[in-house]
Amino acid sequence: MTDKNKVILSSVSALALWTLGAYRIFTNNLVAMSMLVAYMFLIGGMIGFFCSVVKLSRMA
Repeated sequence: MTDKNKVILSSVSALALWTLGAYRIFTNNLVAMSMLVAYMFLIGGMIGFFCSVVKLSRMA
């Protein structure tokens, strides 16, 4: 697996974490997940996504 593929995969996974956190915060469908975990997913996913995008832009 090339470095570019690894960065794209980490970007997609960070975006999935962000989406899951945002979904829990803005809806009440995932009651089993606490709000603290949802905010951690939201912040961690956002940081991971932006870092992956910056790293990907520096590779190209």
